[in-house]
Amino acid sequence: MSVTSNYTVKQIAMQPRENNAAEHLQVNEEPECVKLWAISFKKRIEVKDDAERKSMFMLEEQGLKDLHEWALQYRDSLARGQKLSRAHDKELQSARQKAAEASARMSQVDAGQAVLWEKVCQLCNFVTSGNEETTNVHTVPINTKDNQRDLNRMRVLLLQLKKSPPAIQPRIRSH
Repeated sequence: MSVTSNYTVKQIAMQPRENNAAEHLQVNEEPECVKLWAISFKKRIEVKDDAERKSMFMLEEQGLKDLHEWALQYRDSLARGQKLSRAHDKELQSARQKAAEASARMSQVDAGQAVLWEKVCQLCNFVTSGNEETTNVHTVPINTKDNQRDLNRMRVLLLQLKKSPPAIQPRIRSH
């Protein structure tokens, strides 16, 4: 081989081939149907992403609305509870005051007076089980014979005290 021929072969080998690049692009290039599928797939994904964003936004709005409604209901419930509690406290104070006044009145009454035992008998329920339907008085259910005996004894004692109160001598207080 001659030097000139050797040079031309090297020179030809070093030159970029335009045909080879075109062939390379054609091999890596996707078919038209795959390109169309990729485009439609991308569009479907974008539509789904938009729908998901809208759904998340709606859920977030609904959550905030539900939280606001719950907070209002909670505050209303709390206010009602406080109002009922205050009313109940007033009732308890009133009942305590009435009990204290009644206790003071009863402490001034002599135990030997029939009036005291009359009031005690009025507070007790002397209704027999046959007459319960005719009265508005609520009775405690009696389950055992021992309870019945004790109740009868108490009734007899109270009625005796009502009829003939005991004679009590006044106490002498020493300082």
